[in-house]
This record gives sequence, structure tokens and C-alpha cells, in this order.
Amino acid sequence: MTLIRNGRFFFPYIFTLCSSPYWPVMPDVKWCCLPALLLLIVIHIRSCVWVSAICLAAIVVLVYGNLMKQQASMIHHSGHDITINAEVDSFFKPNSFGYSGNIHILSIDQIKMSALIQPAVKLYSPVQLFPGDQVNFHVRVKPVIGLLNEAGFDSEKYYFGKHIVARLIVKEHSDFIVITPVSFRMKLYRAVAQLIEYNLNRPLLLALSFANRNEINSQFWQQLQETGLAHLIAISGLHIGVAYLLGFYLGAFFSRAQARLLWFPVITGVAVSIGYAWLAGFSLPTQRALCMIGIHLLFQLRQAQVSYGQRYLISLSILLTLDPFSCVLNSFWLSFLSVFFVLYFVNQSREEPAGIYQGIKSHFKLTICMMPVGSFFFGGISLLAPLYNLLWIPWFSFVIVPVLFLAIICSIVVPSVAVWLWQLTEYLLKPVIYSFNFSHHSWVYTSDHLTICMLMFVLVFLTRHIFTRRLFQLIVLLIGGRFVCGISNRDWQVDILDVGHGLAVLIEKNKHYVLYDTGKGWGTGSIAQSVIDPVLHHRGVDQLDGLILSHMDNDHAGGRKWIENNWHPLWKRSSQLLKNYLPCIQGESWDWQGLQFDVLWPPSQVKRAYNEHSCVIRVFDKVHHYSVMLTGDMTAENERQIRRHFPDLKSDILMVPHHGSQTSSTRQFIIQVHPQVAIASTGKSNPWHLPNARVRQRYDSLDIPWIDTGEAGQIRLTFRDGAPEAEIKTWRSGGFSPWYRQMLRKQVE
Repeated sequence: MTLIRNGRFFFPYIFTLCSSPYWPVMPDVKWCCLPALLLLIVIHIRSCVWVSAICLAAIVVLVYGNLMKQQASMIHHSGHDITINAEVDSFFKPNSFGYSGNIHILSIDQIKMSALIQPAVKLYSPVQLFPGDQVNFHVRVKPVIGLLNEAGFDSEKYYFGKHIVARLIVKEHSDFIVITPVSFRMKLYRAVAQLIEYNLNRPLLLALSFANRNEINSQFWQQLQETGLAHLIAISGLHIGVAYLLGFYLGAFFSRAQARLLWFPVITGVAVSIGYAWLAGFSLPTQRALCMIGIHLLFQLRQAQVSYGQRYLISLSILLTLDPFSCVLNSFWLSFLSVFFVLYFVNQSREEPAGIYQGIKSHFKLTICMMPVGSFFFGGISLLAPLYNLLWIPWFSFVIVPVLFLAIICSIVVPSVAVWLWQLTEYLLKPVIYSFNFSHHSWVYTSDHLTICMLMFVLVFLTRHIFTRRLFQLIVLLIGGRFVCGISNRDWQVDILDVGHGLAVLIEKNKHYVLYDTGKGWGTGSIAQSVIDPVLHHRGVDQLDGLILSHMDNDHAGGRKWIENNWHPLWKRSSQLLKNYLPCIQGESWDWQGLQFDVLWPPSQVKRAYNEHSCVIRVFDKVHHYSVMLTGDMTAENERQIRRHFPDLKSDILMVPHHGSQTSSTRQFIIQVHPQVAIASTGKSNPWHLPNARVRQRYDSLDIPWIDTGEAGQIRLTFRDGAPEAEIKTWRSGGFSPWYRQMLRKQVE
């Protein structure tokens, strides 16, 4: 019990586990000997409890980290094309290539793997698969390579948190085997899916029953985001807690008839909560909830005098011990931070009388404290979330979920009754769905600056009891002043976003923005939507000043429509004849925020702009004499023509033409531009093998430093007053790259 009461153990232990994903290297497992030896020395020294905690956490991390490294090494070193036998772990989601989902591999090329080293991977399949299916596929192995920018989805971090170490793509026209074993869960799923086949809210019912959210469309997800109710759709701690309470009260009803059934309510509560978690496939949120319930019941059983705060630390420590790398997932911190705030306010309000008013007051306090958390993870907040959660959390907890449980049970026992119950569930969901009509425009995107201010306000709010009233008011005013005034000490900057194979360059000065190219687009989305949009919102941008399209190839202009419809640029330029676009042709020149834009190519507009019609622009700072040349996909012939018309091409920064293709970057052109740095927008391991090795060697031979987004992620150039050259920051190589990124991208640590 000493360790339980001693926070000096838990805080260092939790901190060490949470820091592990950001270590620059993962030492070999043999290094476990060092912390183990130190642990044996200090374990009995009371003043060195924190050392014991760090040593124990280091051992846990080294074991898990090396196990994951071994799994990644095994799958990548087995060959580019392999035959796998695997078991499906998730529902498969439709996409433009077929279907995708998670599996764990049982054997590679008929060589069986032990349970500890069976790697989890993302599979892209031509057929839809379901949890529990046994499959045999001939696949192509791909590393997990994501985009890394200041904002937007980080797929590498997400896959790492899910323990996914590779991507597998089923080879076209290859034979495969899918075996669907008899599974009560899937039998129940198919029975329910058939009963609700024509229900209007079928996607929502499947998500609430079996955690299958693949049928929920993007429009409905947006409505859930705007109302702050997305957490009600994911089977998480709230649902498991409701399941436990339903089982508990059901058991309490029967225990009244028999004195021997004293523990029957607890048993039924645990059984129902485990059953609901089983329906959800024992997802990570349900595992966390079950763990916390189990720890709470264990202390109740032993009648141990352990505070809720200590139980919270123990739960967090145990869950991180079981899965230390889950701390990179948003859902992990959303769960534990919400529980932390609930416990904090429960402790603060012990002396206040309980009642509806007190409950509403605590609810709004919790909402305020969770705002910077949601802003940090999702880039925005829902203004209506407090009201919607106040209305619909009780409705889901005490009405919808109980009826849902009864409908699931009857789907197997009495299908004829289940039909009516599912219809009742759909009817109960109608007021929730109807309320979405009033949530339009309630989602507010927040900049990083506003998020920091909200976080500072919450910290001051939570610790307000240690300040005098006047000091508290002064601190709040200072935070408000920081938000209003902001901090900006840069003159202007250029960001080459990490968009894979493509190009998107964001130019900023005086909090005004111009976008040069939009990256690629595809059937259901675009780089503009997944990368550019989050970056602009992250900076608090309201509108783009300008949009320039170098040419109309998809990897440069695939997001044009999204940018036009959502960001409404004040002016637009292109080398192609487009409605409402100004010409971007040789001889055009304009001034924007004190920067001069000179167009060097092409000589005239065309009906369809290809590589050779790329709009080449030299951006020049007339005050500080910095210059950046944006080249699109221009060709070697274009370079020759530009050299002939413009003898003075000297630029500090050169955007490498055509992603480093051998069709451009002639030696004479590079010499004439004479850049301090060459920057290429490339996708790592792209099918075109860009940048070309000879082109890269050409820049190296001229002693011109090279940076590309495939290796460095987003690249930021900051031009400051009085600085001799641009300040360069990259998102991957700025300092160090965490070990898991190196592992997933198939690099050597």
C-alpha cells in the first residue's frame, strides 16, 4: 500500500512510459539489464522510489519497443511479395481501391509465427472482410509512410498507436482464400444487420451495437462534430459504464429475493459490461473502461482505503503498462482527461449539496476544461457541445442504450419482437437526428494561438484557489491580452507543405496568405482538404488573398475546387484560360504585401496547361532583397528559354523543378540561379523514383544544400529583418526523428 499512496512512484512511472514514443532511438532489449540492476539496488531505498519507477518503466518500454521492432523487421525482411495467412481484426471499410482493414499475420510463406511476434498490418483487399475471417492472400508489402505537417492527420503516429507496422496490398488477379469460421458475435451481427436493413439509421445502430462505424458517411460525421456528440457513437467508457449500471441494477432486483446473492449485482454488472465490450470487439476504449471498473471493484472487495485520485493513477499506470504506446492516440487522452476533470470537480463539490443545479454546473465546468483538449486534438470546438451533451448524454444512457441491449438480445431469441424494438430504437434516435438541423456553423476552428490561450485559462481556473481575487483577475486579463495582441516576430515566411508527390506552397506575410498549387485530388477528397485546410485553420486564417496554379496536372491543381469553394481567394492566377482567373504569364508583375511577384514563364495562356506551361514565378522582397523561385513542373527547354530572356535569375531559394525529375534542373540553369538552398516537393518511395539520382548529384556537385519533403516533411523558410539568409525549419529532421517513425518508414535507426 505504500506505493499506492505515494505519488512519487506513479508520476515518474507514467511520465517515462508516455515519453517513450518520442525517444530518438529504441535501445536493444539487452539494455534491460542496466535498469534491472539499478532497480535491485534502489528498490528498498524509500527516498529513491522515483528511480525505481523510472527503471521499471524503462524495462517495460524496452520489451514492448523491441517486440514491435522485431515484428516490423520480420514483415519487411520477408520480401516485397509474400503469401500470408492471417486473421481479420476489424470490419473492412470501402475505399477507392476496394476495402481496407486491420489483420494480424499468422504465417508468412507458410512459416508459422509465434503469438508474440505476429505483426498487425493494414490490408487493402479486393473483397470485404469481417472480424474473425481467416484469409490467405498473395500481397505486396509497403512501409507505413505518412505526411507530416504542422496540422492534419498524422497516419504514422496513428498506426503506431494501433501497433500496425506495415501496409499490405493484395496483388491483382492473384488467387486467394477466405474462410469465415462460425462465430457467435458475427452470427449476431448478421442477424441484426438483416433486421435493420431498411432502417434509416442503420449506420448509427451498427456503430452503437458493434462499433462498426464504416457505414457512417462524411456528412453525418460532420454533424456529429458540430454538435460535439461524436463520442456517443464510439463504444467507449460511457457506454461500458452504462452497461455496468444496467447489469448492476438488474442483479440488485434479483438479489432482493435471496440474501445469498449479495454479490449478484456486481457479477451481473461485470457480465453485461464485458458482453458489451465483446460486441465492440474489445476495442481499446472498452478495454480501458473494463480495466478501470475492475480496479475499482478490486479495492471495493478488499475494502482498501484508496482515494479516487489514487485509483485513477493506478488505472492509468496499469493501462500504460499493458500498452505503453497507446499514449500517442487522441482517444486515450480524451478518455483519461475527461475522467480526471470529473474526479477533480467531484472532489471540489463534496461540501456542496447534490442536485440538478449542481450537476448542470459541473457539466459546464467539465465542458470548459475539455475545450482546449478538443481544440488541440481536432483543431476546433463546438459552441453547442455543452447544450447537446447536456440533453443527449442522459437520453442515450438511460433510454437508447437499454432499449438497444434488449433489441440485441431479442435478435437471437425472439426476432419478431426484435424488429419492433429496433424500430423503437430508431424512433428514439429521431429527436437527436432532428436536433442536428440547428447545429449548422456551430463548429469553430481554433488557431494554435487560441488553443494556448484556452489552455492557460483552464490551468489558471483549476488553480484559482491559490490566487487572491485581484491576482486571479489580473492573470485572466493578461491571458486575454495575449490572445488579442498575439506574438509575431517574423517578417515573412514560405512553407512547402508535405503533400507526397505534388506541390503546395504557402506564402505568408502580415498574416495574409497566398497559395501556390493545391496538391492532388482523388474521388472522395484532396490534399487541399486533408492538409492545406487544417494548416490554414491551425494558423487562424479566415480567407486566402491569392491562389496561383502553376499548371493543371492533378498533383498540382487537384484541390482547386475545394480551395475556391471553401477559402474564396480574393484573386486567382493561372497559365491556363480559366473563368475568373487572371493570367499568370511572362511579363506579368504585381505587388503583394511589399513582395514583388515576377512571372518568368510561360509566354502566353493556353487552353490546357501541361508541365511545359508551368507558371514560373520569382518572389522578391524589395526591402530585404530575399528571393524565392517557384518553378512548378517546367522542363529543360523552359529553363533554356528563361535563361535567354532573363540573364539575372539569382534567387536565394530554388524550388526544384518537376520534383527533381531528369526532364529539368539543367546544370546551366542551376548555375545561373545560384541558390543558397534547393528544395524539392517529393513523396518518399514514390513510384517514379523521384528525385532522380543524377539530378540530386548535380546539385551536390555545385555545393548547393538539398532538402526534400519526402525526407524532411513540411519545410518552413522564415525571412527575418537583418538575417543574412533564410531560417530553415523541417518537421522531420528539425532536431531528431522519433524511433517509431524510422521503424515504420523502413529506415535504420
